[in-house]
Amino acid sequence: MKEEPVVFSAIMEVLKLKEESLLAHDKISHSLRKALMRMADDGQIFLMNLFEDRYEVLDCYTVAPVVLKTMTQMQTEDGIHLEAVISSLHAGSSKFSKVQRSLVKDCVAQLLADSEIYEVSHRRYKTVD
Repeated sequence: MKEEPVVFSAIMEVLKLKEESLLAHDKISHSLRKALMRMADDGQIFLMNLFEDRYEVLDCYTVAPVVLKTMTQMQTEDGIHLEAVISSLHAGSSKFSKVQRSLVKDCVAQLLADSEIYEVSHRRYKTVD
């Protein structure tokens, strides 16, 4: 009969440790989720799927093709101004609506270096046909 309190005490200790572990896990999970949401708000990542908790990093690899497509669709004989490209990306609810201006500028620099576009005048570009 004396063994029951020891077993009960051990079970309670395990449950207490499990509860502490869950609390620590919740704190870590909450902090991580806050950091990811801040990065999404800053336009560094995009939440692809809420239920699977999947994110996509917004970098020149993912943004440059969209910048090039936007330039191609919007350019006139005089080309297209960088600010018009940025405004177009920020308009609407696409995953690029919060993309950072600096990233778009980096993408334009990459497109220039890759000879996909050329500069007609200061911050005005045309795509290469």
